[in-house]
Amino acid sequence: MGDAPKILWQYVINGTYEWWSGPAVIGDYLLFGDSNSVLVSVYKDSGAKVDEINLSRHYNLSAGKIRSAVTYNHQTKRVYLTSGNGYIYALGFDPLAGKFNPDLGWYTAVGGYTASTPVTQTGRVYVCSGSFFKPGGLYCLREADGHLLWKHEFTGYGSEASPAISVQNGKANIYITTDCANGAVHCFGEDGNMKWQFVPDHPEYVLAGVALASDKVFFVNDTGYLYALGRYESWDVNCDGQVNLLDMVIIGQHFGQAGNPGWVRADVNKDGVINVLDMVLVGQHWGG
Repeated sequence: MGDAPKILWQYVINGTYEWWSGPAVIGDYLLFGDSNSVLVSVYKDSGAKVDEINLSRHYNLSAGKIRSAVTYNHQTKRVYLTSGNGYIYALGFDPLAGKFNPDLGWYTAVGGYTASTPVTQTGRVYVCSGSFFKPGGLYCLREADGHLLWKHEFTGYGSEASPAISVQNGKANIYITTDCANGAVHCFGEDGNMKWQFVPDHPEYVLAGVALASDKVFFVNDTGYLYALGRYESWDVNCDGQVNLLDMVIIGQHFGQAGNPGWVRADVNKDGVINVLDMVLVGQHWGG
């Protein structure tokens, strides 16, 4: 678009509410939530309201502010979202009429606070809860009825991220970040077991989720760093694509330390101890 943009329409509500949620386009309609726990459907070309639902009134609860975006599954014809007081909702949505049908869905609690946008994958819904001072974690729910299949909760903090999913060999990997002073990226299998975690070398709080592209995991944290995580052989300790003296130096810096197997990359053979055996493994791949 070469010309300067102009406002085509505006949608105004009664009162001054701070909006954090993200919009979603479904056919001819734009869906978004507000800080008064109201989910709205408008025509995307005109902004004219088609339908709305007040989550607190409909479900007879204190929903809290809607700080998530909306996810739509065209197979189930449902929209999924969360509200600040720790609830996730699945509502029926007619993509032709732009109308909500909450009777064709469910809701359930996922901790005491959430700003996470749910994601669906092969009959499951994944969503996070918690923040830097509110405990929470990752929840896996059955998409049909919201039944809890498994959860992984952290101690003293949670995740404000929206999960990201990759599928490898028919199995889902779920990636989230944690909102704490040593914020990390965590990868879970679809069975709920944590496969790995990565704490950056400049640790800080991580509010955003991750982006997945070209077999890499991208994320940012509050120190202002952008990280790209990829697959590297264990003997390429510094992940620069070469096996040389620099990898030996890192092992030397940690020499004699012990911890959980593979807790740092200097534990090349993942036996929980950093010693000459790790150096031997690097030496066997020298120059690679």
